[in-house]
Amino acid sequence: MAQDWIPSADAELNEWLQNFLNYANSDPAALGLVAADLTPLQTVVNTWHSAYTDHVQAQTAAQSAREHKDSIRDDIETTLRPLVNRIQAAPSVTDAQRQALGITVRSSARTPVGAPTTRPGSRRATTAIAYEPVSRLTAARTASSRSPP
Repeated sequence: MAQDWIPSADAELNEWLQNFLNYANSDPAALGLVAADLTPLQTVVNTWHSAYTDHVQAQTAAQSAREHKDSIRDDIETTLRPLVNRIQAAPSVTDAQRQALGITVRSSARTPVGAPTTRPGSRRATTAIAYEPVSRLTAARTASSRSPP
């Protein structure tokens, strides 16, 4: 079972293993080991390194292949859409032909619009407006102004 001192990411593990083996092989006796103790690990690490390198190359190739595929798909859509639009607009093309091509078969029947469920109109913002009763305004206005109310 993996311990937390073993890196979980493949790239980090690859570097860590190389460092571990380089250090351990430089003086195995200082670590209480003999060279034969490191041989099984060296064999597994060599296999790992080969598999990891193949994996990285395959990922790079897959990414490149996906980008190429996506580019070709864009070209297909750019070329296909105008052609299908011409077919759709052609009055001689039947719905059966459209269906056989696998393109949209437009309905010739108009969709009825139902009766409205709300009254037309605009919404008014409601704000509190301070006002004085009309009788006071009229009285104040007639007392101080020269014009009739």
